[in-house]
Amino acid sequence: MKAWRVYGRGDIRLEEVPIPAPRPGTVLLRVRMLQLSVTEASLLLEGDLAARKWEERCREHGPLQMFGHEFSGEVVEVGAGVKDLMAGDRVFWGRMIPCGECAICKAGHGALCLKGPHLGTDTSGCLAEYAVVPAAFLVKVPETVTDSETAALEPLFATFVHVAAAGISIGDTVAILGQGVMGLNCLQLVRFLGAGKVIVTDIRSELLDLSHRLGADITIDAASCDPAGSILEATGGVGADIVFDCAGGNPKFGLAGSATLATAATVVRDCGTIIVVGLQVSGGIGLDTAPLSRGVRYKSVRICSDKEVAWMVGLVASKRINLAPLITHTLEGIESMKQAFEMTANKRKYGAINPPQVRLVR
Repeated sequence: MKAWRVYGRGDIRLEEVPIPAPRPGTVLLRVRMLQLSVTEASLLLEGDLAARKWEERCREHGPLQMFGHEFSGEVVEVGAGVKDLMAGDRVFWGRMIPCGECAICKAGHGALCLKGPHLGTDTSGCLAEYAVVPAAFLVKVPETVTDSETAALEPLFATFVHVAAAGISIGDTVAILGQGVMGLNCLQLVRFLGAGKVIVTDIRSELLDLSHRLGADITIDAASCDPAGSILEATGGVGADIVFDCAGGNPKFGLAGSATLATAATVVRDCGTIIVVGLQVSGGIGLDTAPLSRGVRYKSVRICSDKEVAWMVGLVASKRINLAPLITHTLEGIESMKQAFEMTANKRKYGAINPPQVRLVR
């Protein structure tokens, strides 16, 4: 089979390797559809503490089959002890595995653990035609969810944990800064969960047009006006009950640095809530503590429960959450993965919303 293997920062090579056999507790998957995440592009192309960690692993153990946690796969063979999956099941990475060692796990709250193993960094990833994956990571999808939608499910769940942490009440005024894939997912989820007025900002007019079609009440072009002033004007000077920063992160990947977090601090109402969804810049998020004197809450995320995962798969299966308009580019064949890295790191240049998907099986 063909697999992309990492030799070091910026050095990823397509090689022929044997098809692996499933071990106890794992399954062998045939990978049907893949997409990268901005996190993976950042780790490979830029590097940070985590990147240095796996670079050391490369030096010690040779090239690693890494990355690829956003995928649609088909079970080919199950290892000993796997009872909930069988050959032919279509699956994606929909579960976290608690580490069992941190204070949260020891207190009996393993469902909230964020330190457990991650697919593609702590285990072999799915940038390959076949991959062996722990069965505990995997969730089945119904036939009504396409391979393309399946590969885009993990970012939807990554958005949902932030939306759930916000504690939206019926009728809340919500501002969403940034309308990339996470912002558009956030828009659909907050609307579904009962938000009243939903205000969104972005610098790309085509994304604002899509936001309007997906249910935004007010769209603000942050490239042509002061977004903070516009949000305050739209809320009668009071501010939004909840503000989601979906645009913050490394400017090298087209993100807004910490600028949108400063905007969030300006436009959140007294005793409101700010949720940081976007990837923040290495070295800190530039947290403005002044809003804390107004009772503003900065909230963190948690992990989806199995019940919540099943609920969201159902929303996508019934098209009550629509992922198809977010998927703008599809490449063919595993050989196109380097092009996918380039496009993921420069989505605005290519007019992409979701990271480009790579189809391995028709």
